[in-house]
Amino acid sequence: MEVGNKEKLLKESHRVAVHGNAEDVDDKVPPVSATFLTAVEPVATDRVVLAIDLDCFYAQVEIVSRPELREKPVAVTQQHIIVTCNYVARKFGCRKLINTGDAVKSCPELILIKGEDLTRYRVANELVHQAVRSVCGPNTRIEKLGLDEFFIDTT
Repeated sequence: MEVGNKEKLLKESHRVAVHGNAEDVDDKVPPVSATFLTAVEPVATDRVVLAIDLDCFYAQVEIVSRPELREKPVAVTQQHIIVTCNYVARKFGCRKLINTGDAVKSCPELILIKGEDLTRYRVANELVHQAVRSVCGPNTRIEKLGLDEFFIDTT
C-alpha cells in the first residue's frame, strides 16, 4: 500500500473513532474497510513510545523573547499564512493555516510576526531537546519530527 493511501486510511480511522460516522466531518477521505481497521488495532509490544507535541511552539518562542506579548493575540506567519497562534488569538477565531488577511479580519488586534527565518525556532528546539534529554537520560532514544514534536522511546 502506498504511504499516501495508508495515511488517508489512518486519518479516516481516527475520524471514525473520534466522531463516529458523522458524514460532515471530512468527506474527502475514503471510508475504511473492516480489514484495515483490524490491521491498525494496537498490537502487543514491549516498547513504550511517548509523543510530545509543543502546542503553538513558534508563538511561544516569540512570547518568551518578548514577554509584553503574553496577554496579546499573536500569530506567526510564513508567506502570508498563519503557521501558529497563541490561545489569546484563538479566542478570536484565529487558527493555523489561514490567510493572514482573514486572521486580521477575525482579530483586528492580532500581532503578526514573520517566521520565515527559522534560526530562533531551531535554537529553542535544541533547548527543549536538551531538557528532554536531561530528564530521560543519555541512552534514551529521542526522535524529532519537525521543530515542535518529539518521540521518546521510554522502554
